[in-house]
Amino acid sequence: MKQCKTCGEQFDGNAREFCSWQCEENHVKSLRKKLDDAVKTDRGHTQKLSKQ
Repeated sequence: MKQCKTCGEQFDGNAREFCSWQCEENHVKSLRKKLDDAVKTDRGHTQKLSKQ
């Protein structure tokens, strides 16, 4: 049995990392928020790229 990366619930399956599509969507939203926060406060190369 595998454990879901988001909620920790045990589930059957070997090709997936999440127990449901909702957990997968929540994981993607969390990663997107972390990325947006990191880029928003970055004063380096990302600002230069956004101007081009």
